[in-house]
Amino acid sequence: MKILSLAVIGATILLSACQPSAEQNSNTPVQAASSASLSSKMEAGYLKGFRESFVKEGVASCMQTANVGEKSRQPCECSINKLNASLTDAEAIDMGKGHLPKDWQQRIETAFNECTKK
Repeated sequence: MKILSLAVIGATILLSACQPSAEQNSNTPVQAASSASLSSKMEAGYLKGFRESFVKEGVASCMQTANVGEKSRQPCECSINKLNASLTDAEAIDMGKGHLPKDWQQRIETAFNECTKK
């Protein structure tokens, strides 16, 4: 199970480097007039995409790193989903900019331990 723990850690560190897919740009008068609404919609879209990618890519990376096939799916899915649920929207945005939460290592260990208890 130590390999799975390392896989979860590796997967989350790799995912923290994800960059936002949509840049906020208010250069035109139309965009300036509706910047608050546009900004809110873009942020919501970004967060949805980030969280979906975080889980999908995190599970795949975790399983690949663990290198034990389907036996790693359940603990990887469980751990990555718990980590995703632990993120506030602001933390998810910060992770997209490459900044991990200060207690990220502890969250990883807690999620992994909860997901591998028998």
